[in-house]
Amino acid sequence: MKTNHNYDDTRNRILEAAEKQFLTYGYDSTRLEDIVREARVSKTAIYKIFGGKRELFLALNDAMVDGLVKKIKSLNTLNTHSIDDIRQSLMFFGNKYISALLQEHRLSLFRLNLSIATRFQDAAKNYYQFGPQTIQDS
Repeated sequence: MKTNHNYDDTRNRILEAAEKQFLTYGYDSTRLEDIVREARVSKTAIYKIFGGKRELFLALNDAMVDGLVKKIKSLNTLNTHSIDDIRQSLMFFGNKYISALLQEHRLSLFRLNLSIATRFQDAAKNYYQFGPQTIQDS
């Protein structure tokens, strides 16, 4: 049981460090050595848990998009008793939706995905499929 806690703790520290590095310096300028130093882990831990820089970026992307989707899905507040209730519910949802999307780290991730979309198509595709498309389909 302790091993899972250590694994989860290490994985979370790596993701937090990777988020800071990728969103500050972009994909190309982020070095695994900087993530290793900030997360206080070995490079082997990154390779063992994620496989490499590309896979680490995809895992970070998935985690951030998953957080956004969960936040937006939790806003299901439609109350259909009257037209005013519907209007109020839609205004509430719209304001919370925009607020969630415009959080700096999420906006930075979106920009980062756009900047590498042509050469890192699976990241951009995953971002869209598990983020905007999931929200649209639900």
